[in-house]
Amino acid sequence: MCDDLNTPAAIAGLPLGAALLGVGQQTAERWFHGGADAAWVGERTVRMAEARAAKDWAAADALRSELKEAGIEVSIGRDGRIDWRRA
Repeated sequence: MCDDLNTPAAIAGLPLGAALLGVGQQTAERWFHGGADAAWVGERTVRMAEARAAKDWAAADALRSELKEAGIEVSIGRDGRIDWRRA
C-alpha cells in the first residue's frame, strides 16, 4: 500500500510544500497574535480583568471595543481568564 500511494515521495516533498504554504514557519502563538503589539494588548487585557473584577462593566466593555477596533478578538473563559488573538 505504501508503494500504491507513493508515500515516500509524498513525505519527501513535504518540507518544500510546507514552506510554499507557510506551514511550520512560525509558532502557533505568533500566528494567532499576528503582528499585534503584545505589550499593548497585554496591558489592555490586564486593565479589562481589573475592571471586570471591580464589576466596572462599562470600562471592561470599552477596553474590549478598543481591542476589537484594533483587530483583536478577546475571549473570556468561565474562570475569568482572558485570551486574545488577531481577528
